Amino acid sequence: MAITGERFERVVSIMARLRGPGGCPWDREQTFDSIKPYTLEEAYEVLEAIDNRDWDELRGELGDLLLQVLFYSQMAQEESRFSIDDVLDRLSSKLVDRHPHVFGDVTAETSADVLRNWEALKAEEKKKRLEAGGGKAAKGEAAESVLAGVSSMNSNIFPRRRDLWQAGWQDQASLGFRKNYAIVWKKKLAICFLSW
Repeated sequence: MAITGERFERVVSIMARLRGPGGCPWDREQTFDSIKPYTLEEAYEVLEAIDNRDWDELRGELGDLLLQVLFYSQMAQEESRFSIDDVLDRLSSKLVDRHPHVFGDVTAETSADVLRNWEALKAEEKKKRLEAGGGKAAKGEAAESVLAGVSSMNSNIFPRRRDLWQAGWQDQASLGFRKNYAIVWKKKLAICFLSW
C-alpha cells in the first residue's frame, strides 16, 4: 500500500495530466473564476456530511474539497504564480508558527490560552504585512475574520441543499442550481458578516 506522500503525489500528477496537453477538455478550460462555485458547493457538502454523521460521504466530500485546492494550485503553477508545494510549505509554516506552545517555548495550559496566543500572533502577522505594504487591509473592526465568526456558529443556520431544492428549484438544471445555491450561500455569509 502506498504511503500518504505517494498518494498525494499521485493525485497531484493526475490533476496536472487532466489540465495538460491531451487532458480533459472541461478541466483544461476552467479558470479560477469558473470553479469558484464548485469550491463553495464542496465546502457546503462537507458540512452537510458532518451534520448527517455520514462518515463514508464525508470521506468523499473531503476528497472533492481537496480537489479544489489541487485545481487552483495547478492553474497557479501554469501561470507561474505558485505551486502546490508552496501551498503546503505555507500551511506547514503557519501551523508551526501559530502553535508556539507545541513547537516553541510558549506556555498554553487551556484552549483559552491557545486562542489568546493565536489572536496575538495573527495581529502581529497582519501588522507586519501592512507595514510591508502587502496583505489584506481590514474593512473595519468587525471584518477581522469572516471565518472566525462563521466557525463559532452552528452550520444549521445555512439551508440544506435539499431544502433549497424543495423550495422550488426542481426545474433548475444542475449548473443553474449550483450557481443559485452558491449565491444563496454567499448571501448567508454576508448576512453573518454584517451582523457582527
